[in-house]
Amino acid sequence: MNNLLDLFYFAGDRVDYVIVHNPAKVRTNLFKKSNIETELKKFGAKELTLPVVTSITLLAIKRAEAKAGRKLSFAEVATPGAAYLELMLAGEMQWAMQQVFRQYDMIADLLVPEQQVPEVESQPERAAKQPRPKHPMLNLGE
Repeated sequence: MNNLLDLFYFAGDRVDYVIVHNPAKVRTNLFKKSNIETELKKFGAKELTLPVVTSITLLAIKRAEAKAGRKLSFAEVATPGAAYLELMLAGEMQWAMQQVFRQYDMIADLLVPEQQVPEVESQPERAAKQPRPKHPMLNLGE
């Protein structure tokens, strides 16, 4: 935290800040709601939260990398039928990538120069699920 404070006091509002939350790490909650986070937000810091990938998927990726003899990209492990991960695990990686890319789009003004930010059509919000009517429970043992 001291290095972050030194950087913050040196750079001030002359740089763009992105606060990255990683809920998979245990101690990340120390920073959340701290004075440093509050100060960064005053300078226009944007936030993104990394999705949590299951340990089973992470282990499968390590095994696939060992078998391939190299590190694999997110695109390689998320491609169904690429034979690196089982379909369900590749689907989890696709979900994780979608979560991060949506957030990247929301903070693109901080990540790339203004003239290179592509026009992105806003995605319609999903309609709220309609509550299902309650039906009496059937007792099939009778």
